[in-house]
Amino acid sequence: MGTQITIIGMNVTGASIGLALGAYPDEIIRVGVDRNKDLLKKAEKSGAVDKIEMNLPSAIKRSDIIILAEPQDQLLETLDIICSDLNPSMHLFDVSGIKQAINLHLAKVAPDYHNRINCSLVVNPDYILGMAASLDDARADLFKTGLMVVGIPYGTSKETVEMAGTLARLLEMRVMFSEPVEMDGFQSAVNYLPQMLTTTLLNVAGGQAGWRDAQKLVNAPFMIPAGTIQMLPEGASASAEWLADKDNLIRYIDLVTQELLELRSELKSDEAQLLTERVNFAKEMYSNLLKQRIRGDLAENGQEKIHFPSSGEALRDLFTFGKKK
Repeated sequence: MGTQITIIGMNVTGASIGLALGAYPDEIIRVGVDRNKDLLKKAEKSGAVDKIEMNLPSAIKRSDIIILAEPQDQLLETLDIICSDLNPSMHLFDVSGIKQAINLHLAKVAPDYHNRINCSLVVNPDYILGMAASLDDARADLFKTGLMVVGIPYGTSKETVEMAGTLARLLEMRVMFSEPVEMDGFQSAVNYLPQMLTTTLLNVAGGQAGWRDAQKLVNAPFMIPAGTIQMLPEGASASAEWLADKDNLIRYIDLVTQELLELRSELKSDEAQLLTERVNFAKEMYSNLLKQRIRGDLAENGQEKIHFPSSGEALRDLFTFGKKK
């Protein structure tokens, strides 16, 4: 019997992981789990998983690897349900949510379980400008040649760390090691803060008395940043993630507030030179970032080069570290 990988959360992330692992049908059994029955059936029909299951304990009973891809609030509820069923032969990877909150919660509900890894996934450079937001946008190569940022909670087993490398190789991703607290800070800056700014943009615009007429003039400068709202989870899930990372977000909001106050002052004082410098700095920063991401070279900035096994070795390691069935 092949290695069972259970993916909990059939969103674009979970489904894309499932599609990528579909390249190894003789070695891997993919089990999909989601609270939405229709979405789960759709994932199975799309080929993202081999089997579907709505009962969480049953879904993980024979799992070698469990991948948590749900929004923060659902993920913590899932941990409450499966905590008593986790055992040393299972490796748990979260690819969503706030890492410190997840680690603290898991330490509370399953204090003796240590086969866990925090992961953040960076997409294939070819899709860096896309807006993958749902199961319909899932694709097998969404994370290919992308970056898996790996955080190792205290007490994590060596086998689970090695399994993270194996999983990354199967997904054809590179790996960068980080600290869970640092990962949350990164996510605040590049994910949650932009979400908040997009939400603010839409709330400010929609709250103006003249919006009914102003929206007729909307073009790309508004629609492109506003369009990222589609990538947010449902309202309750988005707010749960923001609240779980509120210390980082409040710090960034303070920085944004200060920047806006300086911008306001420059506008009021007709500081054309300072305004020009702001625009030029932002344009240069974006240009450099886009070039780096398209080349896919962000993992090399001061990071130790890490060797991971070939596809054949990775498949072999699934059986070396997984349960013998």
